[in-house]
Amino acid sequence: MRSPPYALLAALALAPGVAAADGPGSGAEALYQAGVARLAVASFEEAAGDLEVFARRSPADARAPEALVQAARLRLALGEEDRAADDAGESWRAWGAARPALAAEVTLAVARDRVRAGAWEAARLALGSAMAAIDRRAPPEMRAEAHGLLARSLAGLARVKEAGAEHRRVLAIARRIEPVEREPWGEGARDAAGEARLFFADEVRLAAERLALPPYAGSGDKKVLLAYLEKVAAPWFERRFAAIEDAERAYARVDGLEIPAPPRPRAGGDPNAPWAPWPAEPLFPIRAVRGGEGYSARARIAAAERTGSMWADLLRAWRSLPQLPPRFEGLNAAYYQMLDEASDPIRRRSKRAFEACLRLSAQHRIVDEHTRRCEAWLVMNARFKYPEVAELGPGDGWTAPAIVPAPARR
Repeated sequence: MRSPPYALLAALALAPGVAAADGPGSGAEALYQAGVARLAVASFEEAAGDLEVFARRSPADARAPEALVQAARLRLALGEEDRAADDAGESWRAWGAARPALAAEVTLAVARDRVRAGAWEAARLALGSAMAAIDRRAPPEMRAEAHGLLARSLAGLARVKEAGAEHRRVLAIARRIEPVEREPWGEGARDAAGEARLFFADEVRLAAERLALPPYAGSGDKKVLLAYLEKVAAPWFERRFAAIEDAERAYARVDGLEIPAPPRPRAGGDPNAPWAPWPAEPLFPIRAVRGGEGYSARARIAAAERTGSMWADLLRAWRSLPQLPPRFEGLNAAYYQMLDEASDPIRRRSKRAFEACLRLSAQHRIVDEHTRRCEAWLVMNARFKYPEVAELGPGDGWTAPAIVPAPARR
């Protein structure tokens, strides 16, 4: 059992939803009143027990569903996840048809707690047993969050294909609902949709990463080295560059942007020639910081960091090309100038994405491991503008877990 978070428990004691009511002093009523009284004086475990017994004995009472929800919240805050899960199952059996949103709220609370703890199988089981009822009866916002939590649990269990199917269900719900919703979705549903878009963008990124630069295994012979640079390194760079831009556009969708692929004419019009160079202007994000009320702030931060990291990885690979021996007189200067000219646009793309990550973090008051990676790169590579990160440090309540620490690999 985890140590109880007493600040949360104290907040629950003042939370609406279970309030004293006038009525005749029956056995069930006495239990209810005892639960309210114990909640008020911070006897949380006893209060949860009283409210649970009251709900079971008086399922027809209008206060019973809220009492069981409050009991489940207390169980979660006390670290008693199994008993909270029992309350969730009971809420579906008793009021799933009449109060589906309330029953779904208990199930989602249990699932969120288990996902935060990394208890993937327990989260999967909690959601799996209630998913059919949630799909039939719960509001769209809760359905989206439930499928998103299930997708994260499956990814945590390395069941990536099944996770992808759940993410597709989230996006299907979002496509039907987002255009007609007047009010923005709640944070849980926005995060579910953002994480789904992030998942599929990650797949494009992983495809780009599989385009690895074959290592140079030749001698110091000038002819062999130049052949490697011309026939291996240069074509690899063009392919990897194009693949990363594809992933960059996929990550922009996390921010609600659709960036069409630019035309890529082949050099000199020859259909067998390599692609012409891509434009140096960074694509992501066109609007690095905007309102974004309908999109997940945490997913947007992750997408910006992932984008910057892709370009930073390409820059490291490009700068790791073989060094020319000093005896290659007349070639060294041109070679290193070529490396620098190709490096500059890549560095600009990294910097722009990492800066967007920090601005989004400050705007939404979120600091996670994605933010830390962005800070670290900027301090290392843009020292004059980012000499220290102390002034970028989080305020109270800013820290949060990363929405998805790393792409899920098949």
